[in-house]
Amino acid sequence: MKRYELVAVAAMILGLGRIADAAGTGSVEGTVVDQMSGQVVPGSKVIVWVVCGSQRRGAAVDEVGHFIVGSLPEGACTVTTGGTTYAAAAVNVTVAADSIATVLVHVMTKAYMENLRKEQEAQMKQMKKMGPLSQIMDMLPGQMGQAARQIDPKDIEKNFKQSEAIINSMTRKERRDPDILNASRRRRIAAGSGMEVQDVNRLIKQFREAQKMMKMFQKTGGKGLGKLFG
Repeated sequence: MKRYELVAVAAMILGLGRIADAAGTGSVEGTVVDQMSGQVVPGSKVIVWVVCGSQRRGAAVDEVGHFIVGSLPEGACTVTTGGTTYAAAAVNVTVAADSIATVLVHVMTKAYMENLRKEQEAQMKQMKKMGPLSQIMDMLPGQMGQAARQIDPKDIEKNFKQSEAIINSMTRKERRDPDILNASRRRRIAAGSGMEVQDVNRLIKQFREAQKMMKMFQKTGGKGLGKLFG
C-alpha cells in the first residue's frame, strides 16, 4: 500500500471514530434565574456544571444567565450550580440524542437562605412550646381529633417536610398572600422545592380549608384550637 493510501485510510478511521464519539449525544441549554427577584443571574455570580453519570462538565454562563453544554451522553443528567453569592442548586434533566434539553435553574442567595434558616429555627421553637405531637392531636376536637390520631406520625412528618420545602421556595410576599400564586408562580415553586405542581396546589387547598375551619371555630368558640393556633 502506497503512503498516500495509508494516510487516506488513517484519516478515514479517525473521522469514523469522531463520528462514533458524537453519536448518541445531546445538549443541555438553560438560564439561571434568581428565584426571589425573577432576574437572570450573570456568570460573574454563578458557576454551572452538568453531571451525567461519571462525566462532569463546566458550562460558561454569559451576562444574561444563559449557558449551553454539548456532546453529553444520553440519559439522566443533573445541572448543578455554585458560587460565592448563591447557594447550591440542582435540576434534573434528561438528555436525548441529537436534541437540546432546555432547563430553567432557580437559585437563591446564601444571605436569603441564612435568613430562611433563622425563620425555621423560630418556627421550630414555637412548635416545641406546643408539646409533643400526641398532645397537639389531643387539642383537636371531636371527629377531627379522632381522625388525626389515626394517622401515622411518620406520615405526618413526611408531609410536614414536603410542605416546608414548598413554603421555603415561596417569596415572603407569596407566603403572606397565597392568592397571588398563579400558574407560573406555582411551577416555579414546584421546581424550586423538588415537588410537583399538584403538590403545591394541594398545600394551597389545605391552607384555604384550614382558614375556613379557623373562622368556623372562632365563631363557634371551639375549645383547644385557641391553644394550638393562638
